Formats: sequence, C-alpha cells, structure tokens
Amino acid sequence: SVRKSQRWLQSSMSMLTDSSSIEISQDDEHNLVIFDGVLVDKNERHESYETFGTNELEYESDEENIAAEVGNKCGEVCEGVSDNGLTCCNPGSHSRCVHSLYGKPKSAEEIESIIGPNEDGGHIWRAHVLPNDFDADGTVRFLKPRDYDPKKKAIKPRRGVFPITEKDLFSSLVCIAGKESSAEAASNSGDDKGGNSRTLKNLVSTISSTGSSSQTIINEEGNPRWIFSGVLNGWPGLTCLELRKIEVRHVSGLKGGWTTHWSAKKHGPRNIPPTFPDIEKYRSGSGIGSKMLKTMTGKNINAGDVRATFRSPSWASRGWSEESPGFLFWFESTAEIPRMRYGTDLALGSDDALCERVHMINHRYAVGEKESAKDRLTYHSLVFLEWDHGKYGTVVEIGYLNGIGGYSGKSNWFHDKDDKENGTAMYRALPPEMVKPWKTGVSEIRCSDVPASNLDELMSYIENYTGPTKRFVDPNCSFSHDVRLTYCSRRNIATYLLNYIRRDQTYSELRRNCQTFSADLCGFLAGKNDISPYHPINKIEYHNRMHLFLYESSKYKQSNLGKKSA
Repeated sequence: SVRKSQRWLQSSMSMLTDSSSIEISQDDEHNLVIFDGVLVDKNERHESYETFGTNELEYESDEENIAAEVGNKCGEVCEGVSDNGLTCCNPGSHSRCVHSLYGKPKSAEEIESIIGPNEDGGHIWRAHVLPNDFDADGTVRFLKPRDYDPKKKAIKPRRGVFPITEKDLFSSLVCIAGKESSAEAASNSGDDKGGNSRTLKNLVSTISSTGSSSQTIINEEGNPRWIFSGVLNGWPGLTCLELRKIEVRHVSGLKGGWTTHWSAKKHGPRNIPPTFPDIEKYRSGSGIGSKMLKTMTGKNINAGDVRATFRSPSWASRGWSEESPGFLFWFESTAEIPRMRYGTDLALGSDDALCERVHMINHRYAVGEKESAKDRLTYHSLVFLEWDHGKYGTVVEIGYLNGIGGYSGKSNWFHDKDDKENGTAMYRALPPEMVKPWKTGVSEIRCSDVPASNLDELMSYIENYTGPTKRFVDPNCSFSHDVRLTYCSRRNIATYLLNYIRRDQTYSELRRNCQTFSADLCGFLAGKNDISPYHPINKIEYHNRMHLFLYESSKYKQSNLGKKSA
C-alpha cells in the first residue's frame, strides 16, 4: 500500500507540474511564477537549451534561467564604474557589479592554482556563444531580443544562457597543457630536445582560431586543459571555468539536437585547440525543419546555435571557496555592519550565545488572488531559533543552491526585500563568489539573524506581510519546544548544520526539501524522534536523518554530485 501511495503521489505531482518548470501561479497581467519562494515574471524567462532525439547531455533548467534573468533587477550599482560610466576598474570584485571581463585572463600559474586537478565533480555551466557579427548592420541574429540592449548595442548582463561572443570567449582562454603542439616543439627544439616533457616550462604563446593570444603552461596531468579566465556575462561567481565541450545545434527532418564540434575528452589528448564551428554548414537546408519543430514544440530550434560547456573546479561543488567548504551561510543582519559568513569559517567564531527554543513555522507563498491546486499544496517550512541573550532570533531554512545570490539577495525575512533603489543589505553583504545562478538539484542552508527575538515578535512580522498580494499565506507554527542539546551554542549549531549539508547536498521536491530539513532539525534540537514534515504529501517518503547533524562530515567520503556519503 505504501508503494501504491508513492506511485499515486508521483503521478499526482507530475500532473500538477512539469519537472523542468515548477509553475505555481499565473496572473493575466503579470504572468507570475514562483521558484523556491521567489516570485518572478514568466514573460522574462529564457527557453532552456533542450534537445530532440538525443539524451547525450544534461541541460540547464528553466528555473536557473529565470534566476539568471532576474539576477540584475534589484539595485545593481557598480561601485567600481568610471566617471563616464563606460568602464569598470575591477569587474566582478563585489556582488553588485554586473560588468563582464574578457580578453584579460590571469597568468597560467594563477589559473592552475585556482582550477585544481583535472577531475570530475565540478558544477556544469553552459554558455551561448555568438559569432562576432551577430549584431552587424543593426540586425541581431542568434540572440533573443530580450537579451540585447539596443541602446548600448551590447549583450545584457546576467542572462540565463550566459551569451558571449566568439572573440570574447577565445581571448579569455588559458591553456594548461600536458604536451607541446608540433609548432611549439619546433620552436623549442633548440632548448629542449624532448618535445613532450611534462615538467613545468616557461610560458609560451599559442594562437587560437580567432587570432587572439592565449597563455599556455605545461602541467603534469598529461592533457591540455583550456580554462576561461574573466567574468562570464557579469556573474561575479563565474570567473574560472574549464572548457569541456563546444557544440552546435543541428536540425535534420523533424529532429533537432547538438553535434559536438570540440571536446576536451576527444581533442585534448590529440593537442587540438578549441575552435568556433562553421555555423553556416548547419544552417543550410534547416529552414523547413526548424519551422516544423517550432510548430510542434512552440519553441525556436535555431540550427547553427553554438554553446560551450564549462566545468567549475571540483572544490566548487563543495563550497563557495576552497578554503571554507560547506554550502551554509549565516547573514548577521543585526551586527553594526551587516556581514555574510559561510562554510567552515562559521565554526571559528567566538560567539557563545546559547540556543534556548526551537520552532517550526510553515506558510504558503503569496502568488496573487488566483491560487491553483499546486498553490494550495505547496507549503514552505523553516526553523526559528531563540537565543539566551534575547537580542535577536535566527531563521534557518534550506533552498536551492545560490538561490539568494542568484536573486540579488532578496529574502522574505527583511523589510528591504522590495527596495529597488538601494537593493538589500544582504545583497550588499554577499561576497562576489556567491553571486551566480541557482541550481535546483542542489541545496544550501540559509541562516538569517532577524530583529525578532521570540516567536511572538516573528509572527507579528509575518502578519504584516500576510495576504495574497504580499509575501505569506496561511502562516502557522506547528512545533515549539525547548532545546535539550547539551552543546547548543551558536558555533555548535553552525557545526551541526555544516555536517548536515556536507553529507548530502541534494534537493528534491518529495524527498529532501524545506519540510524534511525542518523536521530533522527540530527533532534533533528538541531531542524528539516523532517529528515529521508539516504537509501529508511530504510525510509519505520521509525518513528521519537527524544523524547527519552529529558526525564530523570531513571524515566521510564526500560525493561531488550530492549523493549519499559513505
């Protein structure tokens, strides 16, 4: 009967929502959708890259594209911009900077120290690569009009598909190579007769297909690695990425898909550098097929589109920095100067405040006057902590990785969420490495100190923002209890949360989400084993995982893909 219930649940959920787009509500005027508690305009969304007739790759989800689309709409004021507004002295140096940086890569030695070893596990990002003449003669090709600024005659920053021109891409590549090309071997034959030496050599210059100069360094891993160094499409968190593949979209009959033009796995060992494909070859004769596919799918399938697949360093799948791993952040909003801290650094603080009370709070998101069936089923759960000093409280919740950084630091728990002129204090406090589009299959834990020091004060704040056109609907507190842990200081709590998120980073609508996390944390802090998720749907497949808080996560085998550790 349990299996039947699970099958019924999964079937019901699939009927309520498409797996690639969690559409919660639509409004005739605004056409709104909600993602991880973020209300956005569906008209602004990008079509995600998709394929027809092949399952070769995973593709960016619509949720990530929406997060990217709204990423630069709240108070972005670049503090490093020049007086004339034309240049930025240090692109990507802080969270509100939306300037890209191309053609000025770091040195090969610096890149090698950042990118780390050649191993799987880093997050995958895909960029739309445009020919250099994509906007020649005032006509924009290969790019949607909403991604282009006609006044500045430039690509808009922080798009969901990271548009970048051919010239900007290849001029920002650094090659960390395992063996010399034949041309390099000939030029160095007088100094090194080995030609294929794997020892560290002096920097040499290679010329990409666009004629731009890229730096090369010989490393000890055997195969060349091509690294993007700069700021990709104005995202401060996307600065050092390994190029893994270049693909071009093809259309054949009623099928469309992606053809690999260059890949690090196939061409790297042969010492063949990446190049831009001959897109006209793929566009020839594809007109009828593209039109028919658009009629069948409702989407533009443009033959000749080019995309580049990048991989972040493997350490980036474990935290926002290599030095402080763990996708947990703590926003200290009540400090004299609000600040954001994250990762294992949180366990190094001297704050000895003790946690006294724990509460589970639940609510639906406000999506307008019209609520769908999915709206009425979707509840967000969070944990509210009370401290012995009585100065403030802390909201603890789990959500999509980079959900805050990808949405300009907007949070329901602060009055300045809708401050379009100045942006939010959280946004200003975000380190640049945390500002990138969110990933819906991976999670982060968010701790936010709020002025409310007890449950009554927090519920009063929630009441001020309760209503179908505000932030919350049907708020309630389903659990309250004293904290019974012996070790319950702020540092202890941070350590428990780090253990939890580092053991399992996955996010799932049914199995590991805000409600299951809240149940785990409340049961753990209160010392009770009968706490379950708020909504009946989430109770069906819930398994208590309080043990993840207890044990030192670094002593377990970590999974870069968010799978269970052993």
